[in-house]
This record gives sequence, C-alpha cells and structure tokens, in this order.
Amino acid sequence: MTTAPPRRLDPAAHAADPHPILHAMRAQEPVYRHVEPATGRVFWYLTRYDDVRRALADPLLGRQIDRLPPESAARHRAWDRDPLPMVRRSVVNLDPPDHTRLRRLLAPAFTARAVAALEPRIERHVADLVERMNGHEETDLIQELALPLPTLIMAELLAIPRRDLPLLRRWSDGMLRGRDRRHGMEYIAYLQRTLTERRAHPGDDLMSQLIEGDLSRAELLSSVFQLLLAGDETTANAIGNGLLALLRHPGQAARLRAGPELIDAAVEEMLRFDGPVGHARPLYALADVDIGGTTIPRGDTVLPMLVAANRDPEVFERPDAFDVARAPNRHLGFGHGIHFCPGAALARVQLRAVVRALFRRHPGITLSAADLEWTPDLFVRGVRRLPVRLCTHIDGVARPTYGRAILDVKGSSPEKEVERHDLRREGSVAHGRNSDRFRGAGIGAGIQRPFPRGSGHAGVAQGQDSRRAAGGAGALHRRLDHPRGDAAELRAGHALRLRPLVRVGKGPLAGLRGRRRGPPTLMGLPARHMAGRYST
Repeated sequence: MTTAPPRRLDPAAHAADPHPILHAMRAQEPVYRHVEPATGRVFWYLTRYDDVRRALADPLLGRQIDRLPPESAARHRAWDRDPLPMVRRSVVNLDPPDHTRLRRLLAPAFTARAVAALEPRIERHVADLVERMNGHEETDLIQELALPLPTLIMAELLAIPRRDLPLLRRWSDGMLRGRDRRHGMEYIAYLQRTLTERRAHPGDDLMSQLIEGDLSRAELLSSVFQLLLAGDETTANAIGNGLLALLRHPGQAARLRAGPELIDAAVEEMLRFDGPVGHARPLYALADVDIGGTTIPRGDTVLPMLVAANRDPEVFERPDAFDVARAPNRHLGFGHGIHFCPGAALARVQLRAVVRALFRRHPGITLSAADLEWTPDLFVRGVRRLPVRLCTHIDGVARPTYGRAILDVKGSSPEKEVERHDLRREGSVAHGRNSDRFRGAGIGAGIQRPFPRGSGHAGVAQGQDSRRAAGGAGALHRRLDHPRGDAAELRAGHALRLRPLVRVGKGPLAGLRGRRRGPPTLMGLPARHMAGRYST
C-alpha cells in the first residue's frame, strides 16, 4: 500500500464519470483504505481486476453480517441502518449453506434453455415498446423502454398481474431513486398479499415454485422482492448504460449496423464499459485476509469496484475505448464466484433484443441532451433519463420504418409445407388484396394475426382493396429457414418483391395461388440463394 492516497471517492460527485479517480486509485493505492469520519467505519476499495476477482471468490469475505462476532455485527447493523431488514434473506445477501440452497431453487428458471424459450416473448415485448415510440420525434428511452421491459419479463415469470405493474414501478422508483422507505413498505405489503393469495391458488409460475420449495417466510419474501428489483433496476441500467455508450460512439453503432454478427460482442462490451453495478455488495472480512499485499483486518468492510476492474489496463487493451468487437472480454459486469448474477443470461437476451429492434427501426437515433443525470451512488448505477431524437434515416438517406414477417420453410420449393406464418406486430408493409385485414393503416400498423387460410394473398404482393394499408409500402424484415438451417434477413431500406406462392401445402397459407409459378423470392432472388445472414 502506497503512502500517497488519492482524493476521497465521493459517489455523488463522481457518479457521471468515476473512471478518472478510479484510475488514480488503481495507480496509487489499489487497495484503498477509507475511514468514515463520523463513525470510524473502515472501507477498503479494491480497484485492480485481479484483486476484485479474487475477493469475490474468497470464502473469508462474506455477505452475512451475522457471521461476524456479535459486537462487530451489532456495529455494522447500526452503521447500515437498513430501512428494509425484512427482505435481506435473499440469495444475494446470503453465504453457504443457505445461499447454496436458495440458488438451487432459482437455477432452473434461468438456465440457458429456459432463457432461450423466453427469447421470442422478450422480442415481442421489445417490438411493442419500440412501436409505441413511433410518431414521437423525441422520447426518453429509460421511461419508455429500459424500465418497462425488465418489469414486464420478471412479472410474467412470477405471474404478477400486468395491471399492478404501474404501482410496482412507482414504488420501485420511490424506493431506489427517491430513497423513500414508505414506498418500500408498500411494495413489501403488496408482495405479502400476493404470496398469501398464491399459496391458496398456486400456478405454473416461478413464485408458486418458490412457495413449494424449502424456504422460510423471510427467505420467500426476500427472494421475490429481490427478483423483481434485480430484474427491474439492474437490467434497466444495463439497457440504459449500454444504449448510452452506443449513442455516444456513433462510429461503433455504425460498425454494429454494418456487422450484425457483432451483436453478442457488443453486448459484452456494453456491460464492461459502463456496467449497471458500480461495486459488488459489501463484503465483511470474517478473518484477517491478505489482498494485493495488504492485510484487511477482521470485521472491516470490503467494496470490490466492478467498474474499476472492467477498466484495468493490465487486463483490457485501451480500457477507456468502447469497442463493439472487443475480444477477449472477461469483464466482471455480472460479478464472479458463487454470487455471479443468476439472471445474467436473461439480462443479455433483453439487451440484445433492445439494441437490435431500436437501431433497426431508428438507425439514425441520436442523443438530444449532452448533460445527463446519474443515480447518486455507485452501487446500482445508471442514468435517470436518456432523451433521444428518433430518426429512421442515416446520413440523409431515408430508411422507412418497416415491419417484420417470419416464414419457416422446409425447402425452397413452393410444394414444401409452410410450417409457420407469424406476422409480428411491427407494421403493415404492403398493398395486398383484402388488406383491410391489417389493423391500422400504413407503415407502423399493427399486424396481430396471420392471414387466414385461403385469404388470397401473402400480405406482401401488390393487389386491390388496400383500403387500410394505404401508403404501407416499405421494407420487410423477413427470415427464411433453408434446408441447411441458415437464416436470411432482408436489410432495412431495400425493396421487397415476392412472387406469389403456388400450391402451398398444409400450413396456414394453404390455398394461396399466384399468377406465376416459382419459389418465394427476396429482392428477385430465390430463397435458396439467400443463405447468408443480412440484417440492420
């Protein structure tokens, strides 16, 4: 430990950009001891990647205060002044063996297979939220997209009625952003009523599964509370911070539009560059422990600074550069060790869906404010508002808002059965016969059901009676599954021409007949020639 400490880290003063002082701390005093003047409480800030990673996996650093000696535990409780102690028996606050038992109950809901099954539903929610922003030149991405989406997803997993979500949103905002304990108590009272009702009438949902598990009442209440908040504020900050990074680096956003295969790497970079959690939950030294050559005494508090670890130049080349193609990217945005975020896969899917949908629909989107207000601390870290100007063109080249249809085809021949025809609620794109079946008019009209059997059109061919789809011509995002399993997606802004299908088999488009024979085409090319992947 050096003898030239940097300036004191003030979360409120450094919320917008903590990285300069964190770089200084890492260079001068990477294991930084801070004593609170009023209480004498000792905090140790860790800013090196290796030290942070090691601390998160060290069994001598725990999260349960009651594992400390009684006198030390009492001091920490007095210092913390926890306004909601009744919801602290969740997996994020416990150590083994209780942590292991709770995590085992939660794990099945967040496996890769379970999250993959949720992805189509997540994409539909994202499409709906982005659709609602259409017609507005400016909007706030936090209020209109980043906050509602995670709440919708987690509420569905727990079977929380959608009509109650505005209340939960208000309580969550008041508790986390307004620091108002009354909102927290109202939130908890609501969950207690809901748990009582669910015990009497269980269903096929995560809350019912937890009720049937080996949990105390405090653990059950704490777990549901934590799931809703973690799926709410933390994921919302991941989305908001990630979108902000893209908007502040238009060159990288353009690079991602040109190379959609970079989306997974881009998501990881968003989580590294400005992750949703500034530091891990406080760890308590259960014994004297050595970290980075410094001995931390038993009973002291350790704060592993995730945002500092993710900018460590010893691990990340050009750490302050935002690079959507960065590889490798071993960031700690979701933590490490036994407390690695159980919902990491779910958060990644939501972030990926948001970036794809938003920049596909509004490729020319830009920030409309330079100075942004951040949350006042570095624990759960994000912007309160993200005002943007929506734009469907880039560099003066018009890119109309367009819809998306999905056709799963077993082969390129029209004689093959069309397995599925799912028209997503992203807008009418064509003049078709009987197109009064479209709900709404023109670009952006919501298509909420496939065309019925024998309707006489494929929804994209030129035809008559396009009364409610007037002006609906646009680009279509269309994916075809080819015999070898590849996907083809039509880039936004290109014209679409479909040859009418002939002798379609047993699928929902059965009975369609066209003027010419031939397989479905994209931009005049048969589907078999469109095996590559194209997207915005």
